[in-house]
Amino acid sequence: MALLRWRKFMVGQGQARAGVIGLSDQQFISAVGASPPGTVEAIIASAKLNARWFYKNGMCARMFAIGAFAATANNKVLRLYLNSALAIGGDKFFDSGNLATNNKDWWLDGLIVRNGLKQQIGIASISIDGASGVTNKKLNMTQDDTVDLFLILTALNVTANTDSLTYLMNTYAETL
Repeated sequence: MALLRWRKFMVGQGQARAGVIGLSDQQFISAVGASPPGTVEAIIASAKLNARWFYKNGMCARMFAIGAFAATANNKVLRLYLNSALAIGGDKFFDSGNLATNNKDWWLDGLIVRNGLKQQIGIASISIDGASGVTNKKLNMTQDDTVDLFLILTALNVTANTDSLTYLMNTYAETL
């Protein structure tokens, strides 16, 4: 499935015209869409937010991810991070905990808001087959917003089995 792409529109006046509205460019998105190799946490999707994406307080980034769990009794875990490197780590603002959900679709929605220089708030929630699931928030993230940042979605299988996450259909980031 092709990832979404949207034009960026300049907003503001004069020197304040630093902001953009719309989806991040397609080349900044990586969606592996593969099941993690077992009990080791693995990146399954990421979105690059260019330096100064959060150029003023109130600027947001939102990430959606859609997928399905396999029809196994294995526990599965999904996590969202904001990091200055394309690597697991940084500020974790969502952790589903162990989900023993079988053969169900899921929708993960994450939002990050800048509330100060090098300060962010993150919140995310997951819906499984239309039912509300886990919601997490982190109020004191401290990533440097003057450098490139990455929204990172990871998964792991608590039981060493490679078929617990059947697919990741689409992931994209947008500014609000």
